[in-house]
Amino acid sequence: MAFPLSKDAVKQFWNPGMSGSVSMLLPAQPSVLVGLAFDASALTFDETAFEAAYPTVPPNSIDLGVFNLQLLVRGLFRPGMRFSPWLEGGLGGAFITGATYREVIGGVRQTYYDIKRTTRLSVSGSAGADIFFTAAFAFTIRGKLLYLVNDPSIGIVVLADAGLRFRL
Repeated sequence: MAFPLSKDAVKQFWNPGMSGSVSMLLPAQPSVLVGLAFDASALTFDETAFEAAYPTVPPNSIDLGVFNLQLLVRGLFRPGMRFSPWLEGGLGGAFITGATYREVIGGVRQTYYDIKRTTRLSVSGSAGADIFFTAAFAFTIRGKLLYLVNDPSIGIVVLADAGLRFRL
């Protein structure tokens, strides 16, 4: 799940949405992994909130997408153990799909929302844990704080996910 936190421009008309992540990490040392990660998040438009703010305007439902590609460094606290917690830091770029709703009424332009389509530098921090079933297969949980540098519309997004980890 993806939860926008910091900017009212997004929190006003968009709900938390689904998120997915894929990463490939290679060992640099026994307790340090480095690699790439790709996150994709969809924030769903809240028609009820829009109708409450603008009761006479028909809603224009546009979901937002946030796509993030980062270089990662992960530090393992208990490598090789059945329960292995970790911390991770990332640096990369994020792309926001954008959403704009404007109308011209009586020669006057009215803007209801304007989230720019843009690419921003992204910085992240994560905490998680792997629970190994075998040496090559684990269940993983993660919480990630993603900051889009100088983004006027979104700012900070929290990602929470669970999934599977495969080790080759």
